[in-house]
Amino acid sequence: MKEIMPVKRTGVGQNKRRKEQSNLNEEQKIIALKKKINNDDFRRQEKEIKELRRQQKFEAAAPKKKKRKFNVINFLFSVFVLYFAYTAFNQYQMLNDLNKSIEQKNVEKAEV
Repeated sequence: MKEIMPVKRTGVGQNKRRKEQSNLNEEQKIIALKKKINNDDFRRQEKEIKELRRQQKFEAAAPKKKKRKFNVINFLFSVFVLYFAYTAFNQYQMLNDLNKSIEQKNVEKAEV
């Protein structure tokens, strides 16, 4: 007896199914690629955000230098101190001059 071998059908229906499957496979590949790209973008953005947060935390931990403002009260006080020193020095010189003139008059009185 002869063995009966199954006959392969290469009809239009099978080709159509293969094309549909290949189209589905291509669409699935495209979807998978899109997901991968989106995932990569998401991971990249997530890393950037984490890096920014880390830098902000580092900056917040460092003591901030205060900006020096022009303080009117300190300025007026320093002007007052300088004026006081100037007048004290002038009075000291005037007292020395007066003492010298008094000594000269005393010397003149002693001579007379």
